[in-house]
Amino acid sequence: FCGGKNIFDHATSLTYSSDIESILKHNPEIIIATAMAFTSKTWLERWNRWPYLSAVKNKRLYHVNPDHLVRHTLRILLGIKEVCQLIQPLI
Repeated sequence: FCGGKNIFDHATSLTYSSDIESILKHNPEIIIATAMAFTSKTWLERWNRWPYLSAVKNKRLYHVNPDHLVRHTLRILLGIKEVCQLIQPLI
């Protein structure tokens, strides 16, 4: 919707499960967490173990409200807006 590319766009399942190694291999420019804020903060901080990762090196670890993005209702439009605001400056 806003020009970004999911590093797992090749997945054939809607519920694709990724692992650390595959994320490190793809070296994403941005990492977005969609869990509750207190869980997301801890999860995002763990990425600091890999300072060479582009998203970490450039301080692009973000949280998006899961109610807007994960639960597919009309609120997903709010989630798309949040994601677009995060990635538009990178494009």
